[in-house]
Amino acid sequence: HCKIQEACAPYFSGALKEDILISLSGMNAVAAAIAAVNHVQAPRGRKTWIQLGWLYVDSARLFEKAKGTQHAFIPDVKNLEAVEKLLAKGDVAAVFTETPNNPQLETADILKLRQLCDRYGAKLVLDPSSVGITVVDLLPHADIVCCSLTKYAASRGDVMAGLLVVNPARADASALLRVAREELEPLHELDAKEFVEQISKIGEVSERLSKNARALAQRLSNHPAILKVRTAD
Repeated sequence: HCKIQEACAPYFSGALKEDILISLSGMNAVAAAIAAVNHVQAPRGRKTWIQLGWLYVDSARLFEKAKGTQHAFIPDVKNLEAVEKLLAKGDVAAVFTETPNNPQLETADILKLRQLCDRYGAKLVLDPSSVGITVVDLLPHADIVCCSLTKYAASRGDVMAGLLVVNPARADASALLRVAREELEPLHELDAKEFVEQISKIGEVSERLSKNARALAQRLSNHPAILKVRTAD
C-alpha cells in the first residue's frame, strides 16, 4: 500500500504517509472510524452519534446497527442549533457528516461545527466521498477523515477501496489510529496492484470531472425545464 499512501499524502498535510490507512471499501473505512471513536468515547459515557444531514445509505445503516450506541439524525446540515442542543447533553461521542452530503450536495459550516465539538467534547468525523480527497482540505478540521476511494481514485471502475486518516494534532489521535488499524480490512494484493496505477492519476481525473460537472450544471441551469440545479461547486 506504500505507493497508494504516497499518492494520497499530498492531500493530508500533517499526517504521516504510513498513517494514511487504505481499506477494501469506503464502508469498511466508515465502520473502522465508528469503532475507533466508540473505543475512546464509550468509557467516558459518550455513546450517541449525531448524523448531520443525509448520508450514503450504507453509512446510515452502520450507525443504526452499531451496538451500544444511540443514533440521532438531524436532516438539515445548517441546523447547528439542534446539533448544539444534543451536544450539550454531554453524551455525544461524535458528529458525522459528509462534505458535501449525498445526494443534496449540501455542506455544514465545518469551522463552526469544529468549535461546537471542541466545546462539548465530541469527535468530528468527515466524509468527502461525494467530491473526493483532492477537492476539499478536511483533515485540519476533523478528528477522522474517512471516505470511499472507488469513485475518483479507481477511475476505471474495476477496484473498490476506502481511506481513513486520523488528525495527529487532535486529542486521542494515537488510540483512534491504533483501533482503526485493527478494524480495517486491507486491499487484496491483486486489487492493490491494479489500484496503484489508477490512483496516481487522481489529481488529473478529479480536475477533469470537476470541469465537466461545472459545465453540466451550467447547461442544466439554463434549461427551461429545470427549476433548480444542486451542485457542490
